[in-house]
Amino acid sequence: MDPAGRRLAAQPAVGSLPRLADGATANGTRLQIWDCNGAAAQKFAVNAGGVVGTPGAKCADVGGDDNGGNGTAVQIWDCQTYAVDQHWFHQSNGALRTLGRCLDIVGNGTANGAQVELWDCNGVGGQVWQQQADGSLLNPQSGRCLDAPNGATANGTRLQIYDCNGSAAQKFTLS
Repeated sequence: MDPAGRRLAAQPAVGSLPRLADGATANGTRLQIWDCNGAAAQKFAVNAGGVVGTPGAKCADVGGDDNGGNGTAVQIWDCQTYAVDQHWFHQSNGALRTLGRCLDIVGNGTANGAQVELWDCNGVGGQVWQQQADGSLLNPQSGRCLDAPNGATANGTRLQIYDCNGSAAQKFTLS
């Protein structure tokens, strides 16, 4: 993202940085390659998604070390800044996406205890998540919340949906 919040879509040569021409921030401003000088016109941020914090101050993680195939379990794991599968994008349609797939309820289920997985994003109701004021993530189709079974926080705990109850097992943060 450039200083005005727009996406950066260029890769500079080694030893140089992109820079906005004369510090301009208007849409359509062309980037220039320039010697690094620390100026505001050279400060960019990359939107790489954010972690989904889970109960126990851990992260929502895709099982299998970043492989992300359909049906892969979504679990609790220690947060790792380098783990691509722990960086989630909250889409405008409510989906949570990582590794090119979405957080999905197995079989588009709605029952208590239905587990979640990674699946191709397809817009079904089992892929919609709404952050609630109490910190829970509600799936409107089921009327249930993302949940750590019995409040478990151990690495490898598979996430599920369960009746929303305001407990610590249902507190998830989107960053």
